[in-house]
This record gives sequence, C-alpha cells and structure tokens, in this order.
Amino acid sequence: MPKALLRPGQYLLVAAMFAACGGHWLVLQSVAWGGMIVEYSRTAKLTVAVEKTFDGRHPCGLCKQIQTGKWQEQKRDAQVLVSQLEFVCATVSALVPPACEGWLLSVADCFSDTRAEQPWVPPPRCA
Repeated sequence: MPKALLRPGQYLLVAAMFAACGGHWLVLQSVAWGGMIVEYSRTAKLTVAVEKTFDGRHPCGLCKQIQTGKWQEQKRDAQVLVSQLEFVCATVSALVPPACEGWLLSVADCFSDTRAEQPWVPPPRCA
C-alpha cells in the first residue's frame, strides 16, 4: 500500500479510537476548564481561580452540558449493549455443532498406523 494512503488512514484510525473512548468529552471539558480559569482570574488571583474551577461547586454552563451529554451517552450505550448481548447469545446457541466422539477416534486410529519407523537417535541438528 502506498505511504500516501497509509498515513491518513492511521490518523483516521487514531481519531476514531479517540472518539470511541470518549475523547471528545475530554477535549470539551478541557476547553470548559480553561474558560473557567480565565473567567475566574479576572476577578481573583490565579490560585483562587484554579481552586474555584476544580472544586466542583462552581460549574459553568458548558460543564453542565458536558455532564448531561455524558449521562445521555452512557444511558444510550447501556441500552444498546443489553440488546446486543441478547442477540449474540441467541445466535451462538444455534451455531454449536453436535459432539461426535466416534469421528475423532477413527481419525486418530487412521494416522497411528501410517508411521512405523522409529525416530532418529540422536535427533538431527540443523547445520
């Protein structure tokens, strides 16, 4: 595969994995925290602004929206997971083949008689 196509494909794969793991929420939360630090530092010292940002008692509007979005996404994922598990269990039970012990014994007996010579002593070594 040409390298010109390989590199963008790798970037897309990383971006898809990032989004599937909830990375978009991390980016949005970081933006919200940065905005809160800037906003709070206008009226107080930087240490007080950082403390107010991360204490959890002073969430901004974006923080509240992020929390609501995470909760809705988890709720939706839980519903999808339950329906997928029921579907998987139903199909797996139909795919299990019946056990056939007689066939396995006949194959083992068939191959045990074809090799009658003894192994070399000592075993051959690669040069």
